[in-house]
Amino acid sequence: MASSWGIDDYFIAKLYQTENFHGLSNRIFFWSPRFFSEIVLYVYYRLVPFLGKPLTGGINLITWLFLISSIFLFIKETLKKHSLVRQDVYIKLLIPLFITFVLLNYFLLSQNPGSMFYESVISVPYVSTLAGIIFNLNFFINQSNSISISRFYLLYLIIFGVITSSSWEMGAIYQLLFSTCLFFSLILTTISTRFYDLPFHSLHTFSRRTLSIANLIPFSLSLYILFLLKSNRLEVVELAQIESPLKGNFQNSLSSSFIQFFREIFF
Repeated sequence: MASSWGIDDYFIAKLYQTENFHGLSNRIFFWSPRFFSEIVLYVYYRLVPFLGKPLTGGINLITWLFLISSIFLFIKETLKKHSLVRQDVYIKLLIPLFITFVLLNYFLLSQNPGSMFYESVISVPYVSTLAGIIFNLNFFINQSNSISISRFYLLYLIIFGVITSSSWEMGAIYQLLFSTCLFFSLILTTISTRFYDLPFHSLHTFSRRTLSIANLIPFSLSLYILFLLKSNRLEVVELAQIESPLKGNFQNSLSSSFIQFFREIFF
């Protein structure tokens, strides 16, 4: 699918051109609580008239590089952590880079993603969420056996947790689950030594506290985003012509979405 603008691009671009920050705040707080991706799109749509071109290739390049950097860092840190690559500097870079592009090709080809990677209004939130999830996994896997967490990695957890939760609604759900699991791991490994196999069991007391505080920020943001969705969009039926027993039924829709999610992931 060629990179191009869709109807949503034109609609949102016109909104931001005519209403400026008021249009942005209305979308973020009432219709699309994607704080990170909506701000990125706002800047993009405001630049387009000045440059005279839609620059879909440019915005897609930025989102793709964000995804590529997340995969590369994850692979590189994992190989380094487990000493799976010898110390030659070229080998240390080439192997992670090769695996990165293998995974990128898998993302691009496995599910026939279409507009997810090519249409600006979709690629910015979706690809940013995917990259944020990979950055989160890098932290969880490669810092889980540390005895202390540096300020850099605490900031890392906050920044990419915020990006994940505020790029797309599914990212907010993922971040809420991720942060909850991290809280449980910290609590269980604090109250009993029986849970020494859980992640972050080796952390010092001070690092446990600072990590909990850092984790609280994306956790709280995820809850707030889900609250905005519940308050403003849950009862809205966007496609009234679709007849389904799930329409307007929150509990059944939620349970069905989980079943469908695991079907698509594993089967």
